[in-house]
Amino acid sequence: MLTSFRNKFYQEVLVAYKKTGVHLLAYKNEKLMPLYTGDDPGTFYLIPKIADLLNISIDKASILFYATALISGASLALLFLFLQFKSWLARLICTIGIGALTYIACFLGDVYIAFPFIICSLAPAFIYFFEKKIRLNGPVIQASS
Repeated sequence: MLTSFRNKFYQEVLVAYKKTGVHLLAYKNEKLMPLYTGDDPGTFYLIPKIADLLNISIDKASILFYATALISGASLALLFLFLQFKSWLARLICTIGIGALTYIACFLGDVYIAFPFIICSLAPAFIYFFEKKIRLNGPVIQASS
């Protein structure tokens, strides 16, 4: 699930955090410096933080982070699909489909899991709300890469 490219950066961030207590710094070539990667700053904050809090390796923290995202996304999708469909056959087909999507998402690896799986897990909720004519009042969340 974790590319070796990001693993190196996550490890540099974790070392810098342990030395300074400041997030999003990197420790490279015996020097502290600002994090020099512009993509996915959230993971560069969360994954080293998880590794530090639980005292586990970067690899294990990454697997924990992405596995939690996959499991919670699949659970959310299944919850709304089960609310939508009353037939046990339809529910079985939904379970197989979401299971297959989750399995495929595991092989995408690291941050590439996020966007396709967010869409697949939230789409059933929006369909459910639309069909039940449940109006969602509040701010709209926009995600962009």
